[in-house]
Amino acid sequence: MNSAKGRRAAIIYLVVIVTIGLSYLLFGLSRGGDITIQPSAKPRPPLSATRIELYVTPSSIDAQLGQGTVQVVPRLFGAIGSPYGNTSRALVPIRLTIDGAEPPTQQIPAGDVLGVAQTTVLLENAGSLKAFPFDSYTSYLTASAERTDGATPRPIPVVIYPSAPGVPGFDITFTGAPPGQPAGRAQGSQVLMHVTRDDDVEAVTILVAGMMVLSALVVLGMSWLVMLGRRPNTTSGTLVLFAVFPFALILLRQVVPNAPPVGVDYDVYVYYWTVIAAFLSFVGCAVKWLTTPGAE
Repeated sequence: MNSAKGRRAAIIYLVVIVTIGLSYLLFGLSRGGDITIQPSAKPRPPLSATRIELYVTPSSIDAQLGQGTVQVVPRLFGAIGSPYGNTSRALVPIRLTIDGAEPPTQQIPAGDVLGVAQTTVLLENAGSLKAFPFDSYTSYLTASAERTDGATPRPIPVVIYPSAPGVPGFDITFTGAPPGQPAGRAQGSQVLMHVTRDDDVEAVTILVAGMMVLSALVVLGMSWLVMLGRRPNTTSGTLVLFAVFPFALILLRQVVPNAPPVGVDYDVYVYYWTVIAAFLSFVGCAVKWLTTPGAE
């Protein structure tokens, strides 16, 4: 009977170890960022022969600061410019406005080569960071352009092309901007970025949370048996184990991907109480050892 129970325990232990190992392997192999482009964000033909195309690539997301950076590569077509390497050379003077760029409005004289712009986008719903790893954000990327070679500026069609790769640790979905834009946004081409944590971050965070909760419950159970006197409480054995456990849980918190700030919901529902439970278990066992005559 005991041998059968031992085999079952060994099989369960092996399954747990293999599951944890495979989960971590999937996380390690899938750390790239995912980009999804909805049909509403894809430019629809026919496109104007004279236009500006902006190729947009997300380069970083900082949820704590509530902003991200996007690389924008402009290309000119038709009567306003010609290809020049990875970008274009302007044939006419152009005023190009990209919200978040530095500076947001560029005056491009005829003959100038357009450079790659690093644009800062603000993440709305920044307060949702508390919900890590289930936090989500939205951001708008807006651009407009005009020809300034006449008596009055003439608008130039702007087309935005989102592209990969994405930002590691995040899923980014581009959609067409909804009608009725918030006041103050520049008029022109616009896309909406929806940012969430990728599946691997969520899965590993849940896995670490499960390990912490299970460890805390096991330590509580062991300390309860020690307090009841059903298990030995020795300085060299159980007491040392209980002394190490709280610090092991503190180190385990650092394994959580994307390094969330202290105070998110994950800490409230998982981290704080498991560490407190481990410390209380150690204190209870220490008191039991000190008050038990003849304890080793």
